[in-house]
Amino acid sequence: MYQHCPAITAITGFVVLAVGVLCAWYGFPSLIDNRIAESIALRDGTQAFDFWKKQPFPINYKVYFFNVTNPKESSI
Repeated sequence: MYQHCPAITAITGFVVLAVGVLCAWYGFPSLIDNRIAESIALRDGTQAFDFWKKQPFPINYKVYFFNVTNPKESSI
């Protein structure tokens, strides 16, 4: 009765390991990607849309323009 128990346990363990590896390799990254895509979508009612609509801090841009009149002499 218990003669096949180690073989059945080994086969069951291998199947569970294979399913776990497949889920970790293919299922988990796509699940995470889908969750991230849902959370950052700019749709009305999402947290990202609320932050985009009413920003909690002002956005200030500082832009500097440089003009190099003698690029050959200024190169290192």
